[in-house]
This record gives sequence, C-alpha cells and structure tokens, in this order.
Amino acid sequence: MLMALFVYGIIGLCGYIWLTRGFFSALIHLVCTVAAGAIALSLWEPLGYLLLANSPDRGFFVFLRDSAWAIALGVPFIVVLVLLRLATNKLLIFNAQGDKVGDAIGGAVCGAASGVLTAGIFMLAIGMLRAPADALGYAPVSYSTQATARGAIETTPGLFSGATLRADKLTANFYGYLSRTTFRTAEPLARWHPDMAATVAANRMTYEGKSRNTLKKTDFRVNNWYTIGLRRDDGSFDRSYTGKPIAPLLADQWNGPSQGAIELNGERITNGYVAGFQVQLLPTSREKVGSVLVGAGQVRLVVESLTDEDTLPLFPVATVTAMDVTNLEPGQEPAYARFRFDGNDVFLSSVGGASETLMTFEFAVPSGYRPIGLYVKGTRWDVPAGDPAKNMALPAERDADIVAKGGVFPAPTEAAAAIDPVVASNLMGFTIQSGSERGLTVFTDGGNNWVRDGEEAYRRDQVGGRNMAGVDRSLQIQRFEVSPDTVLVKVNVSANSPASILSEAALSADPSQPLLLVDTNGVTYTPVGYVYSDSERYKLRYTLGRPIRSLQELTQSGITLSTSRSDQKLELIFRVTFGARVRAFQIGGTPIYELPEPLALDTHQK
Repeated sequence: MLMALFVYGIIGLCGYIWLTRGFFSALIHLVCTVAAGAIALSLWEPLGYLLLANSPDRGFFVFLRDSAWAIALGVPFIVVLVLLRLATNKLLIFNAQGDKVGDAIGGAVCGAASGVLTAGIFMLAIGMLRAPADALGYAPVSYSTQATARGAIETTPGLFSGATLRADKLTANFYGYLSRTTFRTAEPLARWHPDMAATVAANRMTYEGKSRNTLKKTDFRVNNWYTIGLRRDDGSFDRSYTGKPIAPLLADQWNGPSQGAIELNGERITNGYVAGFQVQLLPTSREKVGSVLVGAGQVRLVVESLTDEDTLPLFPVATVTAMDVTNLEPGQEPAYARFRFDGNDVFLSSVGGASETLMTFEFAVPSGYRPIGLYVKGTRWDVPAGDPAKNMALPAERDADIVAKGGVFPAPTEAAAAIDPVVASNLMGFTIQSGSERGLTVFTDGGNNWVRDGEEAYRRDQVGGRNMAGVDRSLQIQRFEVSPDTVLVKVNVSANSPASILSEAALSADPSQPLLLVDTNGVTYTPVGYVYSDSERYKLRYTLGRPIRSLQELTQSGITLSTSRSDQKLELIFRVTFGARVRAFQIGGTPIYELPEPLALDTHQK
C-alpha cells in the first residue's frame, strides 16, 4: 500500500505541476527526465561495481555494500536531472503557450509521463536495497502456484501488482527498448537485464528478508559449467542448443518424480537442456552468522536466442552442494547431493566450518538459447564463448559424478607442492604503477623502481595482471630496495605454512615477544615489514627504521589471520646480513620453524 501511495503521489504531483506550467515546459521536463534516466542506467553498473569494491564488510559504512546498486542508480538520476533542468532553464528562458485547454492537457500528459519514469527509477532503486521481498507492500514476483513448478519464481502479469501501477516495469521496458533502438549501444540494457523490474525484485527474496542480496566480484568465482541434453548420439556437441524434452533431464537419484520448469512469465519449458554452473563462494560471501545462504531468486542465468536478439532471465531449478555434516565420522568427507528448489522459501546453506562453499546451480534452458551471463546476488560473471567444459547426454552421468567426486567437477584444490616458508627475495609479490605509490617512498634509478620506505594498501583490481598490460617496465614498481651488505628474507607465516603463526607452538608463545629470524651464528633479526594479501586487497609495510616488534603490533595494525580463511597470506620481511646462513624462525625463545638446511644468503639482490 505504501508503494502505491508513493507511485501515485509522484505521478499525480508531476501531472499537476506541469499542468499548471503548460505543454512546452512539461515537454522539456519530460525530455530531461528521459535523458537523465538513460544516463543514470548507463552509469549504473560501472558505478555499482565501483561502490561494491570499495565498501567495507563491517563497521558503520557496511550499508554501502548493501545499498550500492540503489545508490548507483538513484543518485546519478537525481544529479543529472537537476543539472539538465538548470541548463535548459538557462537556455530556454521564455515559455511557449497555446490554447489554454490543450496547453493544460498536454502539460498534464507530459507531467504524468515524467512522473511514471521518475517513480519507475526510484522503484527500481528501492528494489535493490537489502529489504524484504514485499517491502512497502509491493511484491511483483512470487513463488509459482503451478503444481509442476513449485518453488519456481514467477512474475505478476500485466501492469499492476495489486493496486500498484508497475512503473518500474514500464520504465525498465521503455529504456530496454531504447537501448536496442534510439539509444542503441554495444552492450544494450535489454540484453543483460531482460525483465529488469522482476529480476531486481527476485534478488530481494532473501532468508527471512534479512540475508545479503549483494556480493562483490571478489566474493565468488565460477569454476566451470556443463550441459545435460546437448550431446548427440555420436558424442558431438549440439551447437544449435536444441536439446530434448526437458522433464527427463530434470530427474535425479535423490528426489521423487521429475520436476517441471517455467520461465519468469509462467510459461512452461517443454524442450531444451540443463546448464549447470559450479560456483565457489569465498569466505567474504558469508552472512554475519558465519554461513552462506542462497535462495532461488538470488542466482539467475541470462540466455540469448541464437536466431534473434531475444534474451531471457532464468532461475535455478536445483543446486548440487554438500549434505549435512553433523553425523560424519572423524576424517570423513561430506557427501554431495542435488537439492531442488521445489517449494516456497527454499534456501540452501553452507555446512560445516569450511572456509569456502561449493554450489553448482542448474537451470532449465529453452531450446535455441545459449547462456551469456550468470548473476550471483546481483554480480555478473560473463559466460565465455565456446563449448561448455563437459557435455552429458543424461542426468545419470551427472549423478554418478556427484557420488564419486562430489560434483561434475571436483572441488578445486591448492597445488599439492609443499610450501617453502623461508625464501631470499626482495620481490613484493605484486606490481603497482609509478604514480600510485601514495604512502610509499620509491627510489628510481636507471629506469628501475624500488620501494624504500612506507606502508600502503591496494585493492586487488588496482595491482598487477591486466592493470599492468602495456605499462612500460620503467613505470612498474615490484621490488624493495636492498643495500649491498644485506639480503631480504621473506618468511611465510600464513595458516597453511609450516612456519605459521597459528601453529600450536606459535599460539603457546608470548605474543608480546619479538619475532625473530636466527642465523647459524646465533644472530637474530626482527622483521622490517610484511606483505599481506587476501581475496580483496594487498597491504605492505617496509620500514627499516621502525621494525615490527611483536605479534601484538601486527594485530594492532589490523593484520590478523584465521584458520577459516584460505585466501589469506602473510609474509614477514627480514633484513639479514649478506653472507649469513639462516637456520630458524622463532617467537622470543619459542622455536616455530627450523629449516631443514641453513639458507645461505650469498647472492646480491637487485
């Protein structure tokens, strides 16, 4: 009811204001509103991802993470509309008036149209907030009541949801149409966000209306994808994506009769194939309670027709994930199974205390459509061109893989090679570009750059990799400065390292005692810095005149490790005399790691 009052209030107010000002002024405002909406929607995704990447996961400003998409749409719309109105008021000083009745009617119509677009933009923005699915009494999507499609997401048909005009649907459809015609772009809104108003609302169908509906790009990764029903009898892949009758492909060995599948508009999918995407949800994707919670409305697949530009949003019919682990024997691995979204409010949760959660989402895809994008809690992963990693003819093949390997693709594991915890190196472990050193002092000589002093933090998307492509080597910073009479030694003290500060020996040591690297002559060295990294950031410190005195100092500077987080890495940096031979790492007098053979530091570092 509140949403209906909001929508009709905006439309009525705009209609009345511009009725009194006449058709010409109302038409100018309508043009400004159309332009502001188009600009806001073009900025929406880039700005949304930027806000998400820079939002904290705890503290007062955590609201930025939960409202990033709403802010990225609503704020640019307001700002651009105000600027356009100021500009047109300066340029078009005089009004044009015609017949009073016609002028008033034209003004009211243009004003009401502006009101619909304005209300629609704000309805979309409000729909992106972390709020219950029926916030303000408006719920344009619901669980299907069809007997063969229980638990599927279905949108309200028509232009009304109860008493509320679906201005969000009108607005999204209007700009979607323009994105393929008058305002056509290389990546049109209609391609990536079909039925935008409904999918925005579906993403808000969270556990008890309170769990997260946003994820950062660094909170998950998609490992691979597969299909069922596109393998021909000769073993080749059906690139026409024709598929087969869908019902038999949705069967599995854990559930009863095969489920049905529908599109968002309620139309049954009778022929097609199953597409499965293995998603690895990282530690930062967890809720406050420590688990991952995902519902059917929070994951969607966008598929595109091979014959025209039509795209469809699809929601998962099932998920392959770990079963309950409460009854496992010590050392026993959790079993995996396929769980259907076959009822209202079905939410799948991570089990146990593993730092990462593996979930494979399966979708029923209509014939002739190919996946192009997977959205997980609002964040998109582009499906790569080419064939899927695996193609199966029948669901029994998938079931056999789940039983034998815990999924069609085994869970990715770290390289089995043992970690060498103590190495001689002055490499930072990542690269930054000259000009972005900020809190670091950099020494440059002969086209080379070295970090001389300071401390700084960087997001992962600000360093290395693609960001350095095409950057001249003379502009790259990737080493610490070393004097000729010293050598830098890095000690990996991460949770999975033999020299871990989370080991039993380290935890039993006094945290106020110094961190020491010991050579064969009994000379000790304290760390002059560190390099820390996790799934979101890098942080480094290199302060020769201000050594790190203890574990307590590390903690006070915000560096803490957890055995539940496999994404964390911490290397302590020691400045050791050239020619020395390092034999051990310890905390005060407590040995933490003894090298199998002393490390000879007889090579100068550049």
